[in-house]
Parts: sequence; C-alpha cells; structure tokens
Amino acid sequence: GAGSLVRVDASEGRWRAIPWVTLPGAPMAYALDEAGDLVVGTTDQRLDAIVCGRAGTFAPAHVMRVTRDGRLAPVEPDGRP
Repeated sequence: GAGSLVRVDASEGRWRAIPWVTLPGAPMAYALDEAGDLVVGTTDQRLDAIVCGRAGTFAPAHVMRVTRDGRLAPVEPDGRP
C-alpha cells in the first residue's frame, strides 16, 4: 500500500499537520542527502511480513528522493535522480 509524508507547521502555539507527499509503499528507512533532500526507502509489503517472513523472501522496494518543495523522484541504482 501507499504511505505518505506530512509537513508539520507551528502557528500561534499550535501544531498543524499538512499532507505533503504520497509515497509508493510504506516507508522503512530515510536519510538526508548532500543537498538536504530527504531520501526514503519504501516497500510494497507490510514490515511485519518482511521481519517475520521466510528468509530469502523478495520484498519489492523503492528508493525515492523528496525535494524541499515536495517533488518526488526515483533514485537510480547509481544514486542519480
């Protein structure tokens, strides 16, 4: 299933979550790259199915780059967007 990211803004002493980006799959890992963009690894399977599943089972995964303005782009195996 799809996952999503939200932005959290603070205004007048209150927190507000705003939908930001829809991801292909559930987030399972993340990091910031050199440009400050968010790099997210996602999977199409539930995480408990991966952890508790049979050894050697294939789990489809995606690596996506999310820019500060909310653009989503796949990351190629050589690291390029």
